[in-house]
Amino acid sequence: MVERLLISLPDDRSSSSDNIDSKLLKVAAKFVSLPICHIFNRSLACSLFPLQWKESKIIPIPKNKNDVFNRVNSRPISLLPVLSKIMERIVYEQIQHYLTENQLLTQFQHAYKPGYSISSALIHMTDNWYKYLDNGNLAGVVFLDFSAAFDLINHDLLIDKLKCYRFSPAALCWMESYLSGRRQKVYYNGYFSEGCEMNCGLPQGSCLGPLLYSVFTNDLLYVLDKSLVMYADDSTMFYSASSYSELTSVLQQDLLNVFDWISKNNMILNVSKSNSMLIGCRVRLVNSPQLNLSIAGSVLEQVTQIKLLGVTINHHFSWYQHINSVIKKMGQGIAIARKCSFYITSSIMKDVINALVLSHLEYCSVIWSAANKTDLNRLQ
Repeated sequence: MVERLLISLPDDRSSSSDNIDSKLLKVAAKFVSLPICHIFNRSLACSLFPLQWKESKIIPIPKNKNDVFNRVNSRPISLLPVLSKIMERIVYEQIQHYLTENQLLTQFQHAYKPGYSISSALIHMTDNWYKYLDNGNLAGVVFLDFSAAFDLINHDLLIDKLKCYRFSPAALCWMESYLSGRRQKVYYNGYFSEGCEMNCGLPQGSCLGPLLYSVFTNDLLYVLDKSLVMYADDSTMFYSASSYSELTSVLQQDLLNVFDWISKNNMILNVSKSNSMLIGCRVRLVNSPQLNLSIAGSVLEQVTQIKLLGVTINHHFSWYQHINSVIKKMGQGIAIARKCSFYITSSIMKDVINALVLSHLEYCSVIWSAANKTDLNRLQ
């Protein structure tokens, strides 16, 4: 398995703080796989994660390439030691198999699991909302935004939750070693900064991080009375009722439960980026009052339109705005493709069209393909 993972390494020239070239490991996979496998086995047997693999190299990338560099407008890219990532992949597959085999993860988390995706998350939500509207009810939706969710995971709380899922003592010790003593250095203009120890959070750029986040937030569903759909750190809760008073009462109680969970788990909710929406037919919405939902003493802004997982949804469940966005992006892609057509072959042109034009048309099209004919005809 180690040899297979080494061979599958990407041809990436960038190296982490250990300066081990992944391309070299890939070429020498047949010869180095056995000693590397021995290191992995000793790590698991001793429940110790090598200290040298705990240091990440942070490269700040400007969000806009023309911006002058500063820490505010930069996006940190984390590079982990390549051998660390290979071992993480092996541990990831074992944990994923254990969680799946024992059905320990909620079906409402649609990220980081085989057979689940952004489309499955949106299908789950929109199917329910369509049913609510067909029954003549109103649907109240709350979009929760967690601040720096991966960076705030409390290690002790995570270990406690792994205990609840009956991880073995040896596995818990290895996980404690994996999470503790982590450091990161910023690399900029050929120089490294002083190292900084990370006392909380999950390693960025790792495959274990997202899975451990799913485990950490898995119990959020059980504090709610009504439906919740999660995709990574995006959480959407919703409820349907025939009366406005019942709708607001249930959602407000769930928000109190969410705030209690957030407080106990040392997480932070970004209230300014969390919103609510009332979905219904045009007639029902005309005379409907505001939801006026609040959390942590702040009223959530009620919106009539929101971009959810890359798809624009409005309170009438019309896809007009989303199709407008798709048409605009496709038009920009076509303009670029036309300029490129004089300089590239037809086979490359096909790839350009797929990447810059058709990708926007096909993205989650199963969700908005139920739009009315007038809107769909505009895509022709």
